[in-house]
This record gives sequence, structure tokens and C-alpha cells, in this order.
Amino acid sequence: MDMNNVKTIFDNNVQKSVKRITDAGGNILWYKVPSGYRKVEYLESSGTQYIDTGWVNNKKAIHSYKMKFRALALTEGGFFGQFSSPAIRPGTLWMSVNDSAFRMSIGSDNSAISKVSYAYDTDIHTFTNEINNSNKTYRVTYDNTESYKTYSGTVYSDISICLFRSSTNTYRPISTRIFYFIICENGQEARHLIPVVRNTDDKPGMYDLVNDVFYTNAGTGEFTWG
Repeated sequence: MDMNNVKTIFDNNVQKSVKRITDAGGNILWYKVPSGYRKVEYLESSGTQYIDTGWVNNKKAIHSYKMKFRALALTEGGFFGQFSSPAIRPGTLWMSVNDSAFRMSIGSDNSAISKVSYAYDTDIHTFTNEINNSNKTYRVTYDNTESYKTYSGTVYSDISICLFRSSTNTYRPISTRIFYFIICENGQEARHLIPVVRNTDDKPGMYDLVNDVFYTNAGTGEFTWG
């Protein structure tokens, strides 16, 4: 059943509206936009705005990242990532525009970062990266194309994943639109971020449906939306 256009589901047994529907693993299949917010199609960054998701990849056996995006300027920059310094790169993990391509980079060996690349453009794309720390492999699904790679070292850090840039410092900001961003660990959603605007003050941000947290801009300026 296509539920994309379903706005409300009412449970007659408890006489309440359903907040969300999940599968057996707790992953969200359908949701009602949280009260006090209105859903928008995307958040747009000019390159100075970003979201700190607060999520740290702590050596989970399997974790994945799902995103729908559109690059607005084909210059170097990160869609999401985590590392504390571009020189040290502890547990490097980022998806970016780099060397005239969309690129996923993984690993902690600074001289041999594992990469998978795709031709870049300003079209809308979907992207999923599933990382298995047990056997040092990762699978990238870019639109309908899958790629499998191995990496060395580890993929973890003491800093959180950022969205609209590759880290909490100023490294690799990007001008892009993001339609959703989902983080899973061991098959269960840890973050399910949707773009919304808060009704009381028209504040844009990403709402986490898993933890009921509203994330706003941690950079300068302000997101736009559409």
C-alpha cells in the first residue's frame, strides 16, 4: 500500500491518532508530522549551515546511512561525515563532492582511504551506505547502482556525525538540498531526520522521529527550505 499521501491514521481501539508505524525492527514506515511543525520537502544550505546529529558511531558491527539529496554547487564539500581533523582523519567517514565526483570515503589509514565515486551533477539522488566493521566491508547503493568495497583500520570517532558538512569544524561545508537522512545501527534506526519548520517562529531544521528531537542550524546564517 502506498502511504505517501496519508496524512492521519486514527486508531479506534484507543481513540487516538497514530503517531507512527514501524516494522518489526522498529524502523519507521509511516509517520505523522509532529505537532507544532510543518513538513517541508527539503532543507537547503548555502554552505555555512549544518546539523550536528549528536550520533557517534561507536564500533557498531553494522551501521548505515541513508539520504536523498541534490547538490546545488559542484564544488568540494561534504554531505555528511565524522572526523576531527583533515590531517589526522581518525575513523574517516564522509560522503562528499571531491575530485569532480560524488565520493564516499571510509577508513582510518590516512595513506589508503577506501573510496567509491560516481559522476556528479545537480540532479536528485538517493544514497545508502552500509558498513560492516566485523569484516571491513561496505556497500554503497547510489540510486539503483550497488558497489562493494573493503577498507582498512576502523570507522569510529569521538565526535558526532554532521549533516551538510563532513565534521563539526569548518572542513568541507557544502551547498545542497537534503530531503531526509537516516542513521541505522545493527538494522535499527538511530536517527530518522525529516525537514520541518517550527510553526511558532518559522525556524527550519531536521526533526528526529526516533527520539523526538528538533535539530536546528549549528553554523552561521540560516537554512532555507522548499
